[in-house]
Amino acid sequence: FVHTVQVLNCVENMEGDPEAEMFSIEVKKLVLPDGSTRTDVLLDTERTVRAEKERILREAEIPYPILYVMTVHGPNRSREVLEDSKFVEAYAEILAGGAEYVIHIEKKSSQVERPPRAVNPQLFNISLK
Repeated sequence: FVHTVQVLNCVENMEGDPEAEMFSIEVKKLVLPDGSTRTDVLLDTERTVRAEKERILREAEIPYPILYVMTVHGPNRSREVLEDSKFVEAYAEILAGGAEYVIHIEKKSSQVERPPRAVNPQLFNISLK
């Protein structure tokens, strides 16, 4: 299920000015919070991680993007959380490193629903009758 990620050179501006080129990162596989996947998703390196996350979630009609983070899952079960305030360009080297990576948009750890843990009443000096 892991696919490589490539950096692609997008179309130059109308005048052909090489300094005005825009770059995108093509993500071969992106996993959304509902478990569905998107392939060949372009991330604009000129935008922040937050802006791209919001765009992708809006297109997928998933509300409340503030509840989610973008993560990169790499080989050997490595996982890195992408900071919302950084530009996508900051992660271009990681994504284009030739290794296989998958982008996930998942709930923040504070938003993950966890079942309540069983409490040992003796820890609180409580006796049950």
